[in-house]
Amino acid sequence: MDYFNSEHYPDRTAAEAMQHVMSHREEEAFVLSEEGCLQLMEALVRLAVEDYLRAYRCLPCRSAKKRLLEIENFFLSERFHWLTGLDGSAILRIVRREAKKG
Repeated sequence: MDYFNSEHYPDRTAAEAMQHVMSHREEEAFVLSEEGCLQLMEALVRLAVEDYLRAYRCLPCRSAKKRLLEIENFFLSERFHWLTGLDGSAILRIVRREAKKG
């Protein structure tokens, strides 16, 4: 089964997660484990970083600039901190540095 992100690139992480969920019985699907939550959090951050780097490589395209702003706002949002417990501004500084190394 293929899953794609909002930019229509194949999303291996989502595909693996869906296969894992679909392989369990319904009553097991609602059991959260600490490991599963950590994996979900890691996937969320990894995908946001990958999306940022991909959009950065497409600059100065206007749609790439818009996507970068969306991702930056996500990293700086209360929602990001609530979901991950991480300092989004610190992560964003690292990601920007990596993007410039290119």
